[in-house]
Amino acid sequence: PEVTGDGVRSVRELVAELNKGRTLPGAHSPRRLISVPLDDAADAHLARQGLTADAVPDAGRVVTLRSNANISSGGSVEDWTDRAHPSVIEAAEALSRALKIHCGGIDFMSTDITRSLSEGNGNFIEFNLTPALTGATLIGWSTQDVCKAALLPETGRIPLQIIVVPEDKLDMVIDRVQSGAMTRGAGWATHDKAQLGFLDLEIRPLHPWSGIETLLMHRTLESATLILSSTMIRRHGLPVDHGDKITLIDNDLPDVWLRVLQDATPEPLQLATL
Repeated sequence: PEVTGDGVRSVRELVAELNKGRTLPGAHSPRRLISVPLDDAADAHLARQGLTADAVPDAGRVVTLRSNANISSGGSVEDWTDRAHPSVIEAAEALSRALKIHCGGIDFMSTDITRSLSEGNGNFIEFNLTPALTGATLIGWSTQDVCKAALLPETGRIPLQIIVVPEDKLDMVIDRVQSGAMTRGAGWATHDKAQLGFLDLEIRPLHPWSGIETLLMHRTLESATLILSSTMIRRHGLPVDHGDKITLIDNDLPDVWLRVLQDATPEPLQLATL
């Protein structure tokens, strides 16, 4: 935060003018900036510029009030999205994809964000996985638009196929799935087995659906096929709340379970035989 001298008013008076319409320090608001406090940190920063809070800076002199620009300590917000160099935005998006983060706040420090990243004119210094979203509302976004942008148009779910089979045919279906074209990032799992790409995952039998939990928790998983025995479903219910496609092979489940399965997918249940 900063003020500009007019040759008449003191720093304290200029800060009072700056703080008009702002909230009190520590009182966050989605629409109002936080007041800049004249505390010990501000006094120390002013002293480094040869000033005190009661000094009158020359007209046109820019006086910074703190050594940091955080919103929480009185910093302001300006939208530079359209002016940032494309390479900076691309690098930020690449970092997010590499870490599989769909919503985050990346701090990039630069003297000129309009210049290419290859010019060495800045660095990424921090990645906030739980960012405050008030920066967007303070530049005019509605709360609804901020939430939509953070949640993305998609659900965030990976493609998920569920195959339900009688207990005695489980191994046969596993063999067929394994013999199919497995790709990097694609996996399958049963209640006690899991494979991701060509890697067999170690399962710790902590609960009835340990194999499925192990697969779904893997950060590199991009699509999954869950092979569920009808017996396990009767005993323990479904291990997930949603499937893009559900196929029942040689179905032996009663109608009540078929209704449960249908509620878990937007597509009609698929019936098949071995």
